[in-house]
Amino acid sequence: MTEDGMPRTVAVAWGVAEFPQRGPKRELSHEGIVDAAIEIADAEGLDAVTMQRVAASFGFTTMALYRYIASKDELHRLMLDAALRTEDVGGVPDDDWRAGLLAWAGLLAGCYRRHPWVLELPVDSDLLIMPNNMRVVDAGLRALRTLPTSPEEKLGVIVGCTVLVRGFAGVMDEITGYSSATVAAIREVATAARFPHLAPLVASGAYFGAPQEAAPDDDLGPDLRFALETFLDGVAARAAAGPPPVAEDAAPASPREAYERAEGAWRDAVATRKAAEQRVKELHRREAEAQRARDAAKELMRAAEKLERQRAREQGG
Repeated sequence: MTEDGMPRTVAVAWGVAEFPQRGPKRELSHEGIVDAAIEIADAEGLDAVTMQRVAASFGFTTMALYRYIASKDELHRLMLDAALRTEDVGGVPDDDWRAGLLAWAGLLAGCYRRHPWVLELPVDSDLLIMPNNMRVVDAGLRALRTLPTSPEEKLGVIVGCTVLVRGFAGVMDEITGYSSATVAAIREVATAARFPHLAPLVASGAYFGAPQEAAPDDDLGPDLRFALETFLDGVAARAAAGPPPVAEDAAPASPREAYERAEGAWRDAVATRKAAEQRVKELHRREAEAQRARDAAKELMRAAEKLERQRAREQGG
């Protein structure tokens, strides 16, 4: 915390943190250090970002870096906010709220694509009051200028879109791809008789995470665009119908509470999917074991029949 009670990371992000009195002032700055760390993370991943590595990129000792950045955690938080820095937010249209919000969501999707390491960092309360995050939220609210609903509900729409974009980016980041041999084997066993509704997706490759072809200038892609369009259909219907009556003693959820609920629901869905995938793998393993046991039993039966025939011939001779 700073002397006025502001979290130090937030103060650094806003440029109001006290500048070091000693050390290499001309060569180092908070912004330069964060940019160098992002460059390393983009090229080699988040694990490659260490205080020593970043300091070495400037030709200074780690101790010199600590005069500007208090810890690795603080560096990560500053990197997370700086990753949202983009000049494109000023170009988000505000004359059509649907088109504007889809363009805004495309900026977020592009950020996750350029900086996939962002998904490894937790989102805490400090991020909500850091400059680049607030600038992005402001651009989203501007995109919703023509949506006939309250500012609080517009903020809820922003939260919902953010969770969708981050959720899709997280799922796609977890999909590592399957070998052609694995895909061929699953296609062979995942027949229409077993999975009548899933089999067409297995045959097309969509079930294995094969991306659908998107336009060169489409940052969203068909799948995320469909999810967002469906979500916005609900927003439009809600705006047209007006908000439902609220009990006088019911306090509205804060933006942070709404985000945490949506984030929790997404994480539960991911956990459920992973558990289902693990269950499928276990069933495939048991099926393979049963098949091997069956084949062994067949071989044993054939050997027994062969031995019986041989004995019959010997007795007949």
